[in-house]
Amino acid sequence: MIKVSISCATYNHKDFIRKCLEGFVMQKTNFEFEVLIHDDASTDGTTEIIKEYEKKYPHIIKPIYQTENQLSQKKTVTERFNLPRAQGKYFAFCEGDDYWTDENKLQTQVDFLDNNPDFSGCFHKSLRKNIITGEDICFKPSVEELNGKDVFTIHETLSAYFIETCSAMYRWDIYKEELLNLYPKDITNMDSYYIYFFSLKGKIKYIDKLMSVKTINNSGIWNSLKQSEDERNIKYWLEIINFPIEVRKLLDKFNCSLPYETPQQAMKRVLDSAINLKRYDIVEKAVQRFPEVFKTLITPIDKSAEVNYYRCKFKKYKKRNIALIIISTLLALLSIALFLT
Repeated sequence: MIKVSISCATYNHKDFIRKCLEGFVMQKTNFEFEVLIHDDASTDGTTEIIKEYEKKYPHIIKPIYQTENQLSQKKTVTERFNLPRAQGKYFAFCEGDDYWTDENKLQTQVDFLDNNPDFSGCFHKSLRKNIITGEDICFKPSVEELNGKDVFTIHETLSAYFIETCSAMYRWDIYKEELLNLYPKDITNMDSYYIYFFSLKGKIKYIDKLMSVKTINNSGIWNSLKQSEDERNIKYWLEIINFPIEVRKLLDKFNCSLPYETPQQAMKRVLDSAINLKRYDIVEKAVQRFPEVFKTLITPIDKSAEVNYYRCKFKKYKKRNIALIIISTLLALLSIALFLT
């Protein structure tokens, strides 16, 4: 019987995936576990390495090999392909360019959750490492982020950016159907949502033991999109605008509010990045998707310089858009006229 399901999303991780897989198969446990790998149509040899481990450990390594990249089609791979097939009582995560460093990681976390049913999850210390420079960047969580705590409730985890995904383990069997039916379909980065969801179900425990490494590198899933920093920012902040709308279903009964960006602040960041790129089509899409949020930025009642800045930018966008429509129409008419003559 499977006790732990591990989700591993990977894309073009040839230089890292072997270390990641070794971290899985080296685990010493008194229970069975499975590794659910989703290879998002890698083109660099990652697939062949996974197949090698699949052949050697068929009872552990359970891959899906895509022929077309799913993330580029805005499909969330963990929620669509890994979570639904998980058989375990608990769920753990580790992407293909991260890895585990302790052979007792799974056993340590399972022992804690087995003995503490009022906890819905746990996480441990992780090292962030820059693979390009070889530099050890920092430990997550830091002493300051812990602030003397090792038990976290929903109120603390609302700002828990220090929980590395590769260190987390959550209860799965009793929340599977609820989570699969609830998760926001248009949010690509679900890490924070998991933290909020499971914090509402029980306490989260910090285990003060270094057992994983989060790598910073130029390969992988997100970099496959070949986005500029502004483009990545736009994607992130658009999700933040939507995120409070979705997560409020979970938070209302606790009278909690998100302590970071409001939808309005996130919209400002989207507009700033779009303006930097001169991508006024992104401005239009953002306004169409979240009209009420945008209205709060350009309301005529607000005379502040900041709000006026966005109002002016939007007016320029509309004028530019109208001009482009007129020019395109004239060119089309000219083409027709030339064709007829």
